[in-house]
Amino acid sequence: MKDQIQDIISRFGSRLAGSDSERKAQEYIASQMKQITDDVRIEPFQAPLKAKFGKMKWYALSYMISLILFWFTPLGTLILSTICAIVLVCDLMRNDGIADFLFPMETSINVSATLEPSGEVRSTLIFSGHIDSTQECTWWYRFKTYGAHLTVACGLIISLFPVFMLWFDLSSHLFPTAASVNNWIYFLFVLLSPVTIIYFTFHGNLVVDGACDNLSGVIISKNVVSAFSDPDHKGRSVLKNTRIRFISFGAEEKGLRGSTAYSKAHLEELIKENASLLNTDSVRLPNEINIVTGELMSFVTFDPSLISKTEKAFQSQNISYKKGALPMGGTDAIPFQQRGIPSLSIIGMNMKSLDPTYHTRLDTIENVDQTALDNVKNGLIQLVKQWDNT
Repeated sequence: MKDQIQDIISRFGSRLAGSDSERKAQEYIASQMKQITDDVRIEPFQAPLKAKFGKMKWYALSYMISLILFWFTPLGTLILSTICAIVLVCDLMRNDGIADFLFPMETSINVSATLEPSGEVRSTLIFSGHIDSTQECTWWYRFKTYGAHLTVACGLIISLFPVFMLWFDLSSHLFPTAASVNNWIYFLFVLLSPVTIIYFTFHGNLVVDGACDNLSGVIISKNVVSAFSDPDHKGRSVLKNTRIRFISFGAEEKGLRGSTAYSKAHLEELIKENASLLNTDSVRLPNEINIVTGELMSFVTFDPSLISKTEKAFQSQNISYKKGALPMGGTDAIPFQQRGIPSLSIIGMNMKSLDPTYHTRLDTIENVDQTALDNVKNGLIQLVKQWDNT
């Protein structure tokens, strides 16, 4: 499968969401899936692709203004910093899209391909990944895990400032003697303000190859679905009662835009199909295959039954795996689970510390292990077999 990943990189290079290279890569994936089924859909969608990370500069600027405004109107500072913190938490963490209307709409693309079973359809299994790659996170490449820690610290500083302002307002009335302590706390926030430069310069100009994140997920999902194609009947699978679908999402790196658009547009269809989603994202290391049980930043818990079935499939193939919640970032399984579609994600890198390839120029084919790709693919193929038999 590494050769398939390299083929896409060689043909189209990096694939920034909304770019011509992303569109061409999606069309290429669609053309390959048309070899086994005519039920291939290319679905353009519009979204404010620059909104999520474009607002990071707003958060940092609002924080600096709040520090200055403190000397003139503490109440105004409290209001501004509170609004900033709420938008940061809801938008940067949960992808709620607050104030997205202030950014221009751009076009990205989803691609899907479906195989029908030979008998009555009882459920649909969807295997997915995202085709787009991201601009390099400058500070993560320079300082690795420390850069990630500084990024989190920046968000905490901005989010905690309104808490201090609320205390400042209350203590000035209830505890007049706390004034000197409050001044020291304020100056601490001033001393920490240079950290906000991370939000001003979060992304560099370089767009990474995205071999691991996430051509690995696209190619694994594509191969899982293709493995069940009936060679004698185009558009059919060798399964009895399970419809299987492959989806390549666009614009994941811009706030899960493709999966959000798809799950919204097809929600009624997904419910009627009794659909479940198995999303694969960033598979690189065979000893770091993780079945993701939930995503902390988005407050999402994935379907326990689907997790259990995936575990059984991996265990039956003696595939080593870990299980746990993803502490940072977000995957395309989130919008589906939020809308009641049983979902989970599989990740093939360390979830407890920053992987050196994650959103950096090191995300190249040389840093993807073929065994990791094979293990996830074989585990998911076994899951489909067990699913259809039961």
